[in-house]
Amino acid sequence: MLARNLLKRLERGGKRLFVRLFAGLLRLAGGASEPDPGPLPGDRFRSVLLLRPDRLGDFVLTVPAVRRLRARLAPGARLTLLVSTKNAPLARWFFPEARLWVHGRGVASLLRTFARLSTHRFDAAIDFHSYPFSVTTGLWTLLSRAPVRVGHRATRRNDELARAIFNQGVCAPDDALHEMEKALLLVERFRAAAAPEPVGFAPVPEFPAARARLDRLLEADGVAPGTRLLGIHPTLAKADNRWSPERYVELLRRLGPAPSWRALVIRGSGEEGESRRFRELSRGLTCLSFLPSCDLELIVEAARRSTAVVCGDSGIAHLCSLVTPTVVIFGPADPGRWAPLGPGGVTVLRAADGRCDGVTPEQVLRALAPLGLAVPGEPASPRAAVEVTPRAGA
Repeated sequence: MLARNLLKRLERGGKRLFVRLFAGLLRLAGGASEPDPGPLPGDRFRSVLLLRPDRLGDFVLTVPAVRRLRARLAPGARLTLLVSTKNAPLARWFFPEARLWVHGRGVASLLRTFARLSTHRFDAAIDFHSYPFSVTTGLWTLLSRAPVRVGHRATRRNDELARAIFNQGVCAPDDALHEMEKALLLVERFRAAAAPEPVGFAPVPEFPAARARLDRLLEADGVAPGTRLLGIHPTLAKADNRWSPERYVELLRRLGPAPSWRALVIRGSGEEGESRRFRELSRGLTCLSFLPSCDLELIVEAARRSTAVVCGDSGIAHLCSLVTPTVVIFGPADPGRWAPLGPGGVTVLRAADGRCDGVTPEQVLRALAPLGLAVPGEPASPRAAVEVTPRAGA
């Protein structure tokens, strides 16, 4: 144990030394200058690299900033989006005109990303990764050789390196600022165009093929037309962010007779084990229809058809909030920074103890009541959760 702790200390010390040495080299190369005062003229940038190769919800919250940036650039400017495999469908939905680079797992994908960055030139690069500082995307920003590099210069981790890389970066006024506001803050480095700018999220495209798959599923399950649908996501892989499967089963039992409504069970990528467990726990329920895949187009159409979706703090919550009312159960994460802000309407439930299961089925029923999905005559219970409706739009 003593040797292991010593190795960890040496590893942390080595990383700190590397960061300081690398930041020093960047300073010597002129990479640590202070940002120019005032915004940069957007019409001078013809090619801009945008980095957001992380989680689904992060990309959703970046969409308003990318839309605003596009309006601030010259009409012929080209955007290149470097995204993860999970985010690639959303990038195609919202920004079909942009060049898309998808970074996946494995050495081959890493080498491909390095090759692309080293063989293209950009007028500017924006790293939308916020807190804490990401060495990977920071170095990719540097590798782009863009003379204007925008990112967060103060995230309380490796700030010396961040200040050296992001020569036109910003410092957020508050660490707890919402993630969408952090992304918009970066775009404020570019001067606004004279024309009106887009605000908030663009409409999510419709997917007829996915809608037809959903119709066939419901028909095979004997769901009559006009039946109210409730989307649920009980299989979230991250335990701290997941309302337990037992809570979902209790909620469904409390909703009353099923002929007038049906639950659509949504699952995300990599949640096969959690899905099997929920099937076992819900074996006695006859009100369930399980989506056959984690395809994002199918999830969107299922959410669009649902009266509401109940889920934990996840990328699927952000996605569903774009098209339907969503009840999101938070655990330890701060809703002030991470709550979905989609135009579908969001209710956040969070218990005082910071545990997802501190939120009760009664509180979820109360949130669903205005939508006509609560049990008639359900008695009110003491409120142990904080209920918040975040501001929608950008």
